[in-house]
Amino acid sequence: MQESKELVEIFQNCPIKIEAQILSSSNAAFLVFLQDEIYAIYKPEKLERPLWDFEPGLWRREVAAYLFSKVFPLCNIPLTVKREGPLGVGSLQLVIDATEDHYLTLKDSLCYEQDFINLAVFDIITNNADRKSGHVLKDLNGKIWAIDHGLCFHTDFKLRTVIWDFAGYELDRKTLELLQNIKRSSLNFLAPYLKKSEIQSIIKRTQYLYNQKHLPLPKGRRPYPWPVI
Repeated sequence: MQESKELVEIFQNCPIKIEAQILSSSNAAFLVFLQDEIYAIYKPEKLERPLWDFEPGLWRREVAAYLFSKVFPLCNIPLTVKREGPLGVGSLQLVIDATEDHYLTLKDSLCYEQDFINLAVFDIITNNADRKSGHVLKDLNGKIWAIDHGLCFHTDFKLRTVIWDFAGYELDRKTLELLQNIKRSSLNFLAPYLKKSEIQSIIKRTQYLYNQKHLPLPKGRRPYPWPVI
C-alpha cells in the first residue's frame, strides 16, 4: 500500500483491534486491524522484556529508524508511528504483503545488490544490533523492505547483522553525498525519540564511514545476530 496522508491519518487515529499475538517475536508484538484491510504490527512498551543494555521503550527506536529512513533514503521502512493502543503506548508499523524470501535467499540476486549495500550502510550508521535475515522482506512487487529496528542507535558498538557479503565494497558518489548530508544535519527530528548522546553517535558513525569510503569488515566477538533468520 502506498504511504499517503490518508494512511498516516488512519495510523494516528483509527481504533486498534488486536487480531493475534505474534509468538515468534522476541518481544510482545501483535497483529492488529485498523480499517479497509489495513493491518499493522503493534509493539506496546509495557510488555517488552527487560534488557540490560537497552532502556525500556524500544518503540521509540522503531519510530526513529523510520523517520531517519524518510529523511535519508537508504532503505524502505514501512510507515511507523507512536500510538496509544489497547495495551498502552508503543509503535504501530504497517504490515507489508511479502513473499517468503528473506536476505539469505535474495543476497545473490544482482538486481538487489545496491539495496543491500544501502541497507548495510543504514545498519552501520544506526548501529543495528539485530539485522536478522528475516528482517529483510521482498513485497509482491519485488520491492525490498527492512523491519524490526528496536535495537538500533545505542552509543556503544552493537552492530550485529547478516549483511556482511558486501564488506570491502567501495561506496559510490551518491552514497558519499548522502553521508555528507547526514553529517551536516542536526538530526533534531529524532530528538523526541533518542537521547542527545545517541544522536551525536549517529554523526560519529557517519563520519567514520565517510572517512573509510567502503563497507567495513566484521569486527567484534559477535558480528552476527542469533538466530540468523
